[in-house]
Amino acid sequence: MLLLILPDSSVTFDRKRPITKLEHLIEDYNNEVEEDDDTHFAEVIDLHDMDLDKALGSKDFLKERTIQNLSYRAVHHHVFNLELIRDLLTYTGFKVEIQHKYHPFHLITVAKKN
Repeated sequence: MLLLILPDSSVTFDRKRPITKLEHLIEDYNNEVEEDDDTHFAEVIDLHDMDLDKALGSKDFLKERTIQNLSYRAVHHHVFNLELIRDLLTYTGFKVEIQHKYHPFHLITVAKKN
């Protein structure tokens, strides 16, 4: 069994970013992309909804924090919705048992390996 709890981008500071494509996740896996990858940094900085992340303070700090992600570990490299989660799990041989949006900002998925 697998339990995933991921941020619901539609109600977080990622809400302006596009949902990641399944093909992109597969490509990242095949290319052994790791957390030091900066592919999405420009998107993270440009589309970060500062209104939903006032504690961050400034766009300048967001840029610094993003560039230094290996220290801060605050970048969401990919943006998920329930459909992408289901498609990814199906692709990797899981059967989705339960999916639910949980207030205020979680996507909950329970899946079982086929």
